[in-house]
Amino acid sequence: LRVGSPLSLSGSNETTGASVFLNGSGSWGNYRMDVSAVFNVGDISLVARNSDNHTYVACAFAPNQVDLEVHLHDERRTLARIARPFVGDIKDARLSIEVRGNKVSCLENGTIVASGLILNPLLAKGGVGLVVWNPEVGSAHADIKGVSVVPLP
Repeated sequence: LRVGSPLSLSGSNETTGASVFLNGSGSWGNYRMDVSAVFNVGDISLVARNSDNHTYVACAFAPNQVDLEVHLHDERRTLARIARPFVGDIKDARLSIEVRGNKVSCLENGTIVASGLILNPLLAKGGVGLVVWNPEVGSAHADIKGVSVVPLP
């Protein structure tokens, strides 16, 4: 990774995805993470309230749908699935996840496209991360051009 260059996030020849998490963000509560990315192959998930890489909420963005998911250990629950074409340029996608209190929202280009309530107290705080995934082994790939996280009241 070089300053001014995108972060290339790719699955290996043996995996269906890859992830990266911000160390030290585990005590964060209310915030919005904004990401500028290029969809190459597969989905891009923005992760929030991550406590142990198995307990988190995520907005999984694909060119044709958005899933709002809660992951608790090995169980994944979909809070919302919005089937719709991506609005904007998939080579310059503006994606966000916002967590405030017990509400989580997924945003495309600053517009909320999915939201839901977080009811489990294990998800009251936690850090941020990014995941790329595609069902075909070794094919998941996205270029992350920028990431910012801002605290919310």
